[in-house]
Amino acid sequence: FAPTVGILYGTFVALTLEILYERLGALQNDGTAEAALLANTAQNVLNFFRDNDNEARKACQCIADQVRILSKESRGAEMISMISEDPYSTLLQLVSKHEKRLEKVGKLSPAKSALFQALCSDVPKLMAMRSKRLSDEAAKLPPTHYLVLTLLT
Repeated sequence: FAPTVGILYGTFVALTLEILYERLGALQNDGTAEAALLANTAQNVLNFFRDNDNEARKACQCIADQVRILSKESRGAEMISMISEDPYSTLLQLVSKHEKRLEKVGKLSPAKSALFQALCSDVPKLMAMRSKRLSDEAAKLPPTHYLVLTLLT
């Protein structure tokens, strides 16, 4: 009987570690992909707002807020920040207002228009990546799994 329980326990622990390792790998991939696109978006923001320091500062603050959240905050804190003042939504609003302002005064060059299109494409991608990352962070083993593991120990 004891060898059977030992084999069962070893298999259960090994499966638990494999699941947790795969989850960690998925979270690292999600975070890396989001950070890479965020870095590219930051460059586009700097180029898009090159003629308006005040708006550039506000847009870069949105990016800095998201970087801080990615590197330090918990999932719960990020959810609260999304509800109260989502950095990605704020960034998209700033970009849209600036584009309309440039268009109104006739200073919307083809290069600025291309940057606007890139930002309007990238920010929703960032939102989708964030949703996937938050979903992957929320995925966890059920409490009964740990109960069985404890009982076998």
